[in-house]
Amino acid sequence: MYLFEYEQFSSYNIIQLIFLVIKLLNIVAKLILLVIFAERFKYMKHLTNREEEIMEAFWEKGSLFVKEVIDMLAEPKPHYNTISTIVRGLEEKGFIGHEQFGNTYRYFAIISREEFSKNSIKNLVGKYFNTSYASVVSMFVEEHEITTDEIKELIRQVESRKNTQNE
Repeated sequence: MYLFEYEQFSSYNIIQLIFLVIKLLNIVAKLILLVIFAERFKYMKHLTNREEEIMEAFWEKGSLFVKEVIDMLAEPKPHYNTISTIVRGLEEKGFIGHEQFGNTYRYFAIISREEFSKNSIKNLVGKYFNTSYASVVSMFVEEHEITTDEIKELIRQVESRKNTQNE
């Protein structure tokens, strides 16, 4: 015995049902990732300028050996051991991982540029603006760094997101 009779559903309804199941699975997968990585993102460590420069290399090129990272850096080129130490530090902080090739390692970013940027902004707002995004916008208004049109665009984005969530 089947849970439902096929004749009750048109092929259009079945396709809609399949899309809904796929959307639901996508949401569940994202929630699982959020739960798994929430602690790491909550306490993401700050990067030095040099660490951030090295992360930019990984975000731009993907997997790299230390020598390739050095080749991407501006002159004067730092010593191999210096960059190797920084890369291992980034790995300890949870920003990159590695795969072994014989006696050497090829490193890759674990945290995307977007994740790092979002977390950096959240940390900045939390630390200097008491977690108030309104205070951030207010500061930009007072400093004449944001225009009326930009504020209207932000309001449109918020209202659009609200309308999308209510559907």
